[in-house]
Amino acid sequence: MNDAEVSQTAFMLTKLGVGALLAGLIGFERELREHPAGIRTHILLILGVILFSEASRGYGSGDPSRMAAQIVTGVGFLCAGTILRNGTDVKGLTTAASLWATAGIGVAVSVGGAFMAVAISATILALITLGGVVKFEKRYFKQAQTRTLRVTLTKASVLVDVLQQIHLKPTAKVSAILVERKEPETEATMQVKGGSDDLLTQILSLEGVRIANLQ
Repeated sequence: MNDAEVSQTAFMLTKLGVGALLAGLIGFERELREHPAGIRTHILLILGVILFSEASRGYGSGDPSRMAAQIVTGVGFLCAGTILRNGTDVKGLTTAASLWATAGIGVAVSVGGAFMAVAISATILALITLGGVVKFEKRYFKQAQTRTLRVTLTKASVLVDVLQQIHLKPTAKVSAILVERKEPETEATMQVKGGSDDLLTQILSLEGVRIANLQ
């Protein structure tokens, strides 16, 4: 290897290192929130993106933009695998979007130069979006959240009254429910989307409801 090749190799290895660090930060945030695509998935994704992008330049007459287009297609299939649908509820969209953004960051790292700063800035913005915006949503957009309601009932028939109370709220909807009989009581766990802050108070006021909490 001549000096130019050594320098080029060192630069590509640096890109891999920077990419792994940036993707690891995003993956770490997803890992903290116990999502399926965590640190390893994000790092492996960006390493693949950078390797494909760098290798495409080694073909001389090849068009690197064609490789970028193929990366977009491939990452799209990977993202689809993180999306789960249960009835009307769809989960995994945010994680899929984080993988999609990570792929874009990988391409920017591969381009290098000013795009390296863009990649770092994009990573910071992604972390702010994933970690900071969620707090904003929880505070100001409670109607769009799906929360877990757990109730302990003195008898199973009271569950009908609880469900009726939920359905009295125009924006509330129960997407899943699990009922366990623990003599002499009955415990029910359900996923409730929407509903006002006073929903828990109204459920606790029902006769036969011993314990209720909404998270």
